[in-house]
Amino acid sequence: MKSARALLEIARADVLERTRRPGYLIILGVTLYAAYIFLPPNHAPYATLQFGNHRGVYNSAWVGSQVSLLASIFLSLVGFYLVKNAVSGDRRSRVGPILAGTPLTRLDYVLGKALANLAILTSIVALLAVGAAVMQWVRGEDTHIAPLPLVIPFVLGTLPVMSVVAAVAVLFEVVPGLRGGGGNVAWFIVWSFGLAQSGLRGASIDLLGVTFMTPSMIAACQRAFPGVDTTQMSLGLTFKSSGVWNLTTYRWEGVEWTGAMAAARLAWLLVAFAICLMTAWIFDRFDTAEVAVKPPRRWLSWPRPSAAQGPAPLALATPRLTTLATPLDFGLRSMTLAELRLMLRGISFFWFLITAGLVLASLLAPLPAVNRGILPALWILPLLIWSPLGNRDAVHGVEVLMRSAPSPVVRPLLAQWLAGFMIAIAVSLGALLRWSAAGDLGAVLGLLAGAAFVPALAVALGAWSRSSKFFEVVYLLLWYAGPLNRAPGLDFTGATAGALATSIWASLAILCMAAAIVARRRS
Repeated sequence: MKSARALLEIARADVLERTRRPGYLIILGVTLYAAYIFLPPNHAPYATLQFGNHRGVYNSAWVGSQVSLLASIFLSLVGFYLVKNAVSGDRRSRVGPILAGTPLTRLDYVLGKALANLAILTSIVALLAVGAAVMQWVRGEDTHIAPLPLVIPFVLGTLPVMSVVAAVAVLFEVVPGLRGGGGNVAWFIVWSFGLAQSGLRGASIDLLGVTFMTPSMIAACQRAFPGVDTTQMSLGLTFKSSGVWNLTTYRWEGVEWTGAMAAARLAWLLVAFAICLMTAWIFDRFDTAEVAVKPPRRWLSWPRPSAAQGPAPLALATPRLTTLATPLDFGLRSMTLAELRLMLRGISFFWFLITAGLVLASLLAPLPAVNRGILPALWILPLLIWSPLGNRDAVHGVEVLMRSAPSPVVRPLLAQWLAGFMIAIAVSLGALLRWSAAGDLGAVLGLLAGAAFVPALAVALGAWSRSSKFFEVVYLLLWYAGPLNRAPGLDFTGATAGALATSIWASLAILCMAAAIVARRRS
């Protein structure tokens, strides 16, 4: 009984702390906008769910199922980043070691954090369901709102997904290698190649619930339009290359849920609980004891004294302060080189090897392959190099020292931006040389504009959020939609850039730097 109460108190405190932040109101506003986006009107330039140019009438059954499926797909990605801060918050605030000194068990702590994550995600899903009902009335294809057909898809379809996401978010915060930006990238890869494709390809393990809802939708479509090719299915934001979608509608009354189907969906709650058990077993309980590290072996070193000789005497030297041989250089060039050294410090040799290999491939491979595959891969590799821009001094607690330097606002931000710009040019050097040799001035200017925009975005988001996570999430989504999937107007690598897109990316770079300067002046 005490254990359950402690668990609930942990969850309650965490939910109250996070929902009282201004960012939570922004999340709720974005959720309502998502309900609007998920239900586009007919003759829109994009579609979200259709089978061979057909979709269901916007009644409660179709609206609830469509929005719940889209919520499972997109919220399983975005929701992970929203709640992946429960354990790290206790580490930053030094609350964790205090909790470690209480009788609170590891499992109670992990379950409390996972339950808090699930509560946050459930509030978003609930608001999304309300927004779906409002949008059904706004679209006006069927204004009769039936509560059960509308809500059941969210309960049996979306909430089991959110329970797994909530548990995995705590797991990633506990595993040392997945706590920071590496975990953010790792989850994006898992989502891209696992979760988002689980039901669309007929996999036997369907976390998203696609295979539970789409068969009856397809059957209703085939009854309404005999001979229709329902293999041409799209789920997500599918943009028309030209013109608008002219979809023919049919009536669908929803899934006839059985006990076995409901049990199969609710079984994911047990999977989430199993993940929590594994997380509790791994959890270090905020153990901050430093592990002694054996010094590296050197070829030329003094021999260690033997045990018979006893410990070497401790020599205490009198400290002496000397003046600097040369004055400190706070010029833009020196600060940019210093930022470059900081950005590249600790980068693995394999990262340089992979990057160099892809740059070489961009010089030798056919240009279409460079534009569609190699260049997007090169632009995702420096993600964790760009993400500390604008927030490194806040993360490492040296803001006061940085503010005491000459020109503490504009010059450091420009140095960080220039260093990030140089990284972007370096990874894109192969494509830049190919386009220059071919005389493709538009692509060259588009790449330069994108190379200016990305570090400017990192500097601005880092300066305002004082964290690298915001940029990592935004950039991953932007890269996924633009360079990887070629969404119209979102490719900032220059491969598909026009004059308008180039000017937009260049203007956004200027606006981002202006926003970063405003944030730095406020601090």
